[in-house]
Amino acid sequence: MDLTLKDKVVAITGGAKGIGAQIGRTVAEEGAIPVIVDKDENSGQELECKLLRKGAQAKHIALELADAPRSREAVARTLEAFKQIDALVNNAGVNDKVGLEHASPEGYCASLRRNLLHYYEMAHFALSALRNSQGCILNIASKTALTGRGGTSGCASAKGAILALTREWAVELLPCGIRVSAIVPAEVMTPLYQQWLSTFQNPEQKLQETVSKIPLGKRMTTAAEISAMAAFLISDKTSHITGQHVFVVFVQHTSPGTSEKLAANYLKFHLLGFMIGRFAGSAVMKVIAAPRLLLIFAAGALISLLVVISTSGLAPIWALVFIGFFHSIMFPTIFALSVKGLGSYTKRGSSLLVMSIIGGAMIPALMGYISDASSIQPAFIVPLACYVYVLYFALRGYRPVTVEQAGGTVRLGVEAR
Repeated sequence: MDLTLKDKVVAITGGAKGIGAQIGRTVAEEGAIPVIVDKDENSGQELECKLLRKGAQAKHIALELADAPRSREAVARTLEAFKQIDALVNNAGVNDKVGLEHASPEGYCASLRRNLLHYYEMAHFALSALRNSQGCILNIASKTALTGRGGTSGCASAKGAILALTREWAVELLPCGIRVSAIVPAEVMTPLYQQWLSTFQNPEQKLQETVSKIPLGKRMTTAAEISAMAAFLISDKTSHITGQHVFVVFVQHTSPGTSEKLAANYLKFHLLGFMIGRFAGSAVMKVIAAPRLLLIFAAGALISLLVVISTSGLAPIWALVFIGFFHSIMFPTIFALSVKGLGSYTKRGSSLLVMSIIGGAMIPALMGYISDASSIQPAFIVPLACYVYVLYFALRGYRPVTVEQAGGTVRLGVEAR
């Protein structure tokens, strides 16, 4: 698959080692120009030289982004060298073990500067260039934002904020045509992860304890698996995908032996189905009433999830791919049906619907708990229950509520149809 990244300039913070370096190598293979923003001068220059020897264009900018003015400088030097920025990959950070009990408020604030503030600063200073290129932002977060780890208040809160900023920026930048998404890695073996392990009295024992709790193959995720999805998300193939938090974990559990590249491709198909469903749903809604179309898509999602939960091999994988298509129209359709006819209560109803998105943070955490306790397939019972309610909403729950005021009281009743 040609990701059409040729000659695109991709700024990658923390790009000299680990996940960032692998993203740089992957986009360079696709013809893009990685700009490696990293304080590690030796590793950054080494990676730049390797890419140049392979015939790619690349540049290393040695800067410490924890210093406030450096983000502006990183953007300026990138534009000076290449005149454009097509994608910003915010990746730099470190699990500095700044916890609650054995740290200080000052240490916590310093941790946020190392792990969070430069995400905002890089996006802020690159915004004009991204607007000109109709580019995108990809934030690398962490599963600690959803599960916690213990003793990592600084890192965990920074990663949680990154997920929140991803959706906030997606909404704010929608009129500019700038897409924003996030990848949420779990346990990935990188130099920084090895550094974190070395802080324990018995690093090997800690590693085995961690690996034993990973339900998918009892192994660490590889940086290549993360970079394959990163390249896809910043490409034009995902031109109608924004505000998403992406996890890569399912395929190799249901179909052992599947290669990492093929596993990532299935997720690409899932997201491509989402885009096709959004366009197709908008067109079909001209001839099929919105509630009925929502009913059809909800039924499709339910059937697909039953296949995901109850079968093995390729069947549940392709069922999960198709869920992307069926899921595509749900939120905008539910939103439109919910606020229709509210009159003076429209703003209040819209606010409640927007606040209900908090479920998007609760559902993955609950799925993770079930997955850790058993395996990943039973965890899909959680979204199954959600789709059952969507089916009910499409059948009856969307129907308007009449509001009558008499003597200063408000009486609610479902309108009969």
